[in-house]
Amino acid sequence: MSVTIIRQDTGDRWTIDHVESESWDKPIEVTDHPIEDGSQASDHLQEESIRVSVTAYVAENAPPRGFKQNEENRHLKAVEFFRKLAEDAPLVTYVSNSRGSVEDMLIDERPYTFDKRKGVEIDLAFKRLELAVAEQVKIPPEQPPPDQEGQSDQQDQGKNGSEKEDEERRCSDLKRKASGPVGGPVSRKIFGECAK
Repeated sequence: MSVTIIRQDTGDRWTIDHVESESWDKPIEVTDHPIEDGSQASDHLQEESIRVSVTAYVAENAPPRGFKQNEENRHLKAVEFFRKLAEDAPLVTYVSNSRGSVEDMLIDERPYTFDKRKGVEIDLAFKRLELAVAEQVKIPPEQPPPDQEGQSDQQDQGKNGSEKEDEERRCSDLKRKASGPVGGPVSRKIFGECAK
């Protein structure tokens, strides 16, 4: 089983050929709220982000996949690669030949131990970052309070329906014709007569 970690910002990658264990977890959090009698009320389940833990061994001179000759100090290069991941905190894509791939993950842990076999055992943990997308919502204009609506209706009672329609049509024609800077003669006329 092998695992490849790909930095999404630079495209740099590291393939771990010898994975000793790999565990996938998607925990669920249950909310608890204390109530008066001392017991807990649970009212909500929330899925947390995917978490992947890997224990791997990188030998000092193990040949990387696709190459026939050994690469020297490969274990030190692996430690440096994962140290840089933890330091820079870029998003990574985790690719497992047994479980598939997951994008937008962050390195969460990276303890490692050098041993007598001239290699390094690395325990890695990755957590998927849930990206939130901000959405813009247009808020409608505030409606006048009900008592003001009645006053405007009383003011318009003197005009019949066709007079109101004629005035609205005339104002919309003026607004369509308005071009040029705000404050010009046409816009003053619009705001002076039609903004009421």
